[in-house]
Amino acid sequence: MKNLFVFMFTIFSAYAMTSCVNLETEEQKAERKKEEVQDEIEEDLAKAKDDISNAFDNLGDALEGLKKKHNIESKDPVSFRDMKKALPRSLAGVDFEESEGQTTGILGIKISTVEATYQEDDAAFEVTIVDVAGVGKLVKKMAKWSEFEVDKETRDGYERTTEIDGHPALEKYNERREKGETSLLVDDRFIITIKGEGVSERQMRRAVDDINIRKLTRLVD
Repeated sequence: MKNLFVFMFTIFSAYAMTSCVNLETEEQKAERKKEEVQDEIEEDLAKAKDDISNAFDNLGDALEGLKKKHNIESKDPVSFRDMKKALPRSLAGVDFEESEGQTTGILGIKISTVEATYQEDDAAFEVTIVDVAGVGKLVKKMAKWSEFEVDKETRDGYERTTEIDGHPALEKYNERREKGETSLLVDDRFIITIKGEGVSERQMRRAVDDINIRKLTRLVD
């Protein structure tokens, strides 16, 4: 009987010790797995940091190449506040209503923009002036119409490229809708757009004449 008791005790002890060993092994596995996950996260973060850094480096190289290709300079545009002061108080007899402006930039390239509205009864004009400053040859991409000739007429109106005071321009007018648009590229720097609604062809031409281009260009240092 005593031998049986010793035998049972030995079996139980061995089972208990085996269970403890297994329990410790599971805990160790869990801890090891946790450490492996943390290591993977740290590696992924390090790799992501390198990828972002490389992307910015590549972007910087691409921008430098773009600047050289298109003669882009780090040139400050005219202040939009000064550009607002150059706006006329009326266009073709239509009174000034309101204006807004801003200067925006990315990676050293800055652009100033001014927008103004003129309103009287059913007649309205919307003027946008953009100073693209040092964008170089890219100005042609922003005013694509300056690179080709257009001369088109329909029963309702026309669309044609021309010159206004020696500057390339695009004129559009729809007589039936009493709607027109004129765009000018001044000194490969200022892009002026005048849109009119409820106005005659004559008013569109007067509105263009009322924009003092010389006053605008004198703002350039």
